Amino acid sequence: MAVVAWPPLMAQGGGDRPRHRSPATAEQMAIFESSKPKHARTDPGPVLRQPGGGAAEAAGPAPAGHSSVCGQTCDAAPVPAPALAYSSAVPVRIGVLTCSDRAARGEYADESGPAIVSLVSAFGETSGALAPTFVHQLVVPDVEEEIHGALSAWSAARECDLILTTGGTGLGPRDVTPEATRRVVRRPADGIARAMAWQTSLVEPHSVLSRGVCGVTDTEVLVVNLPGHPSAVRQCLSVLLPVLPRALEMLGSPGAS
Repeated sequence: MAVVAWPPLMAQGGGDRPRHRSPATAEQMAIFESSKPKHARTDPGPVLRQPGGGAAEAAGPAPAGHSSVCGQTCDAAPVPAPALAYSSAVPVRIGVLTCSDRAARGEYADESGPAIVSLVSAFGETSGALAPTFVHQLVVPDVEEEIHGALSAWSAARECDLILTTGGTGLGPRDVTPEATRRVVRRPADGIARAMAWQTSLVEPHSVLSRGVCGVTDTEVLVVNLPGHPSAVRQCLSVLLPVLPRALEMLGSPGAS
């Protein structure tokens, strides 16, 4: 029985080509070069620019991501096709709930809540698919009853079409946002949570530790738990926002048809 060593044996002389493997021909290399734009990308989703040409655009276009095959920059940024399929912007009333003990005590400024507002506004401006209005912005401590109270009140009054929470989704003993959210969700939307965890794990492996819940309440309000760090919020929103107009349409949100 032949014994196969792993990793494959390398040719002598310090080369990086496995022994007995012929070098690629010129024709093969030409095919490889021409197919680079089709290679798999490892970026989590569409580039979210700052509205009004802010500092993010002043430094030039954001990178389009890189290929997991050739490791080089992709030629074009991924296009949020589902969002761009809409001929007019979908109005959406949004509540933003930050769950953080320290932010609630004033030990540091809440950055994740404002990041949600900025990124969603930027998406609406650049895509033309969303017209957000932020009707609630609140910071509460990591206390299940207080989180549930805000979610329940906003949902019961049907003051929001969408509630985005940030913080309290991890494995720590004070991370209780998912538990509070499950109490108001009637129909889970696990596909959203799975997609955010999987796609963001390509750039941040720890993202799979999030226990975030997504679902629809009795009053047809979509609730989405986001992590508590601004960069994690950005990564998750790059997955959620392109499909959000379609989700609002399915929920019968005004203007989504």
